[in-house]
Amino acid sequence: LEQRVWHSGGTEGFTAAIHLLPQRGVALLLLVNSFQAPHRALVDRALAVLRWSGGLPLRTLPVTSALAQAMARVAQLYTSYSDKDYTELFSQSLRAAVPSAQVVELTRRLTRLHGACKDPVPLEVLGASSARFKLPCARGYLEYDITVDAAARLLAASVQSRELPPSVPVARAAARIASLIQTWDEPTYAALLLPTFPRAAMQSLFRTLAQQHGSCVVGKPVDGDGESRASLALTCERGGNLLLDLTLDDTLTRARAMTLEPLSRSPVSGPCAER
Repeated sequence: LEQRVWHSGGTEGFTAAIHLLPQRGVALLLLVNSFQAPHRALVDRALAVLRWSGGLPLRTLPVTSALAQAMARVAQLYTSYSDKDYTELFSQSLRAAVPSAQVVELTRRLTRLHGACKDPVPLEVLGASSARFKLPCARGYLEYDITVDAAARLLAASVQSRELPPSVPVARAAARIASLIQTWDEPTYAALLLPTFPRAAMQSLFRTLAQQHGSCVVGKPVDGDGESRASLALTCERGGNLLLDLTLDDTLTRARAMTLEPLSRSPVSGPCAER
């Protein structure tokens, strides 16, 4: 969402206005010897010239030393946990919210899913104390959002698994679901989906998908937990590709949740309402 912060005023036949574009590091000041000056229109014309000339690139904020130091210590904690590193890295408030036992459990689970990971790579710097990092791993990658204090201690942190390859049961189930798009098969449907899925509605859905997309095959993973859930791209012969979001039951044999939808939608564009 593009921000524009502005204010204007006039007195004794003069008009002044300031328009700030924080994400681009640009400020426009307008001084006009007319009380009725159309300051918004004048600024918009100036911005159009700047945009045409390439003068409005988005700002690229640097990774501060505090952010870099904290993220390196997060990666080290993932590789080799110790209570000492946890205490030194987590602020007192974060330790109260996320005890060490929870960090140990999470680290073990992520290591089991992703394997060894490499050095962190910045994805987006949100400010001097907040950024998003990527930790490339043997299987997929980890995405960290961190906020730090001046001493490079974590004030807030979250982690998400990305692009994990699906487990063997999920991959097998996804392939069978893709086959139902091409050819409806009653035994496959009965063995694959729990009875909570209405048969008539499912059969109608797969017939419609077959008409629109033809045959589809399982493509690359989009998201998932590497165990019972995955979001997978389905590459189809026509009508665009599909996104399959699939969750298996506790036995990892049948689907307890499933959605099929277009992989991508046209982005909404245009100006936002002024506020």
